[in-house]
Amino acid sequence: MLQKKMGLSQRFACKVVGQPRSTQRKTPARNTPADPHADLREWLRDWAKANARKGFRRAWADLSAMG
Repeated sequence: MLQKKMGLSQRFACKVVGQPRSTQRKTPARNTPADPHADLREWLRDWAKANARKGFRRAWADLSAMG
């Protein structure tokens, strides 16, 4: 993005953002499978918003009680 918008070299753009240049070499695979745990992650985020002061053990207990 910095290279295209501001005309910076790859080396300088990576140095500015503190990112290794090797991360820019390979494009990510487009045919990656969907996340098999997406529904679990969504449940956990919703649970954490509703139960902000409870910890991961309580979240695990609630999840295992649900089956």
